[in-house]
Amino acid sequence: MNKFIFLDRDGVINKKIQDGYVTQYEEFIFLHKVREALQILHQNQIQVIVITNQQCIGKKIIGKDDLLKIHKKMVEEIKNFGGEVLDIFYCPHLSSDNCSCRKPKPGMLFEASKKYDIDLNKTYFIGDSISDIQAGKSAGTKTIYLEDKYNLQKSSQSNADQIFKNLYEAVEFILSEKVI
Repeated sequence: MNKFIFLDRDGVINKKIQDGYVTQYEEFIFLHKVREALQILHQNQIQVIVITNQQCIGKKIIGKDDLLKIHKKMVEEIKNFGGEVLDIFYCPHLSSDNCSCRKPKPGMLFEASKKYDIDLNKTYFIGDSISDIQAGKSAGTKTIYLEDKYNLQKSSQSNADQIFKNLYEAVEFILSEKVI
């Protein structure tokens, strides 16, 4: 039986640019101990799927090819560190497009579940926004909310199953509890 975990990108894997977007890989900064956390997941045969809203494409700030280049380099660096990302699902739409994939809607989670035959009830979705938690809850996953200096106030409103400071702490919890 395969084990999976869903991760948001900005604010979970890399530093979120406040009021902006990562438009080139030079702006992509891994958060503290993220590569180590991804390495541990890989060593424990837990497959990582990234679920990310990227409305910077819909806003025409960057193109799909630019986003794919950023993702390719991110995946390469994670692999060089001993981790692995199985797949990346992204929503390029604007919030006003009312698509089914943009979080807080669970479309990308359902798409990943269908593609990889994932039991969503045995999967965690880790995110740093309330929309991540809402998408995970709507899809039936367990949820972990990562709080930082920008969203401490929101953690009590997140309704997440667990709250941690960073991905490394969340991964330690998941492995210690043997919950997936």
